[in-house]
Amino acid sequence: MLLGRLDHALIDPSKDDSCEGVAQGAHRLNRGVRFARAVDDQYGSGNHKTRVVIVPGVGHSAAAIFTSPEGRGVLLGTDAGPAGSGAD
Repeated sequence: MLLGRLDHALIDPSKDDSCEGVAQGAHRLNRGVRFARAVDDQYGSGNHKTRVVIVPGVGHSAAAIFTSPEGRGVLLGTDAGPAGSGAD
């Protein structure tokens, strides 16, 4: 799962700020990290192929995500660029 490190805007017209959405996390980056943790909790870390790659310097931009070294590495299977996960 590719997540933009700067995708943490709290004021965004396309952001789901319903009760359900807020319960999932404060912003997209937080929601993505929480989702990956939930998959780990459900299936056990290492028992699935979901992983988090946080792309530095990128917000909510598909073009910037997929053209980043991290994005190209995930898409091409070369794992170029640093991978990381963590709560923000």
